[in-house]
Amino acid sequence: MKKPIYKTAVTFARCNIPHYGHVELVQKMLEQAEVAEVYLSTSSKNTNWDVRVLTLRHLLREVGVDLRRVKALKAASPFKAVETTMDRDNDPVVVLGDDQSALCEKLCATYNLGGHLNRRTGSSTQVRHLMDHGDFDARA
Repeated sequence: MKKPIYKTAVTFARCNIPHYGHVELVQKMLEQAEVAEVYLSTSSKNTNWDVRVLTLRHLLREVGVDLRRVKALKAASPFKAVETTMDRDNDPVVVLGDDQSALCEKLCATYNLGGHLNRRTGSSTQVRHLMDHGDFDARA
């Protein structure tokens, strides 16, 4: 495994409910950086923060991720997440799921940072969109 380029990778997610897409995201973060700072949304619309963190950590442990390299933190927005990380590291890398490409571009442009998208076949954001808009065929 090659040495990570950055000291810190930062992401922002709801993780309602954590799943293996989130695990893949953290793994991508750890390919890029020594430490993954995973900020979970503090919105009251989310499930309990502690439960989300415990579930995510359990999934990460199952696939052998070194939990010492992963920090679960709270943030009200992705911009607050990046700002908080930049208080400790002025050159982190932003890593988001590919369904968040516009947000990744905006964060990187706003803070003059590098960014990576985690390519994947599906996400909870996409599933919620399909369910909310009835944009799927249940018979498929």
